[in-house]
Amino acid sequence: MKIGSRTNELFCLVAAAVALAASAPALAQGASQGGAGQSGASATAGKLTFDNGQYDGQIKDGVPNGYGVYVFKSGNRYEGQFRNGVKEGRGKFSWAASGNRYDGEWKADARTGKGVFVWANGDRYDGQWVDNKSSGYGVQTWANGDRYEGQWLNDMAHGQGTKKSGDGRVYSGVWNNGCFRQGDRWSTAGVSRQDCGF
Repeated sequence: MKIGSRTNELFCLVAAAVALAASAPALAQGASQGGAGQSGASATAGKLTFDNGQYDGQIKDGVPNGYGVYVFKSGNRYEGQFRNGVKEGRGKFSWAASGNRYDGEWKADARTGKGVFVWANGDRYDGQWVDNKSSGYGVQTWANGDRYEGQWLNDMAHGQGTKKSGDGRVYSGVWNNGCFRQGDRWSTAGVSRQDCGF
């Protein structure tokens, strides 16, 4: 019986040594990188400096991954979720020069999904986005009191929608590239009269 017990202890020691040897390269890699960015490891907190700004937040495999804040040299700022080094998930972006801001969903570094964009002049869009453009259902309000609610495509009122002007006039029906016309009634949403040919 003693021989079997000794064999079992020896087997356990060999198994532990093999496990330790297998993990040694990963431990050495983690130590040389300060624990940040281990391949296959969960994200860790850290800071990264890039040519166009600085990142402070969760890092995995040497890139932003998880929640963090990226401040650009221009003064622009993004706070939110990252995945594999790009904006992905929920986040807020503010533009320093213009004062504009966006709060919403991101995919592959672009405003995609539901979000709210507010211009410094008071204009506001709340709705769907695809590749940084208002596309899908959304509501745009302008500082002058105009309001459009309906379908959008490539940043233009396009499809079924209703515009209520600040003076109380209502234009409801099908819009085409920001232009509305029913007989002698016409209106624009975010484009000029000349753009529509009125």
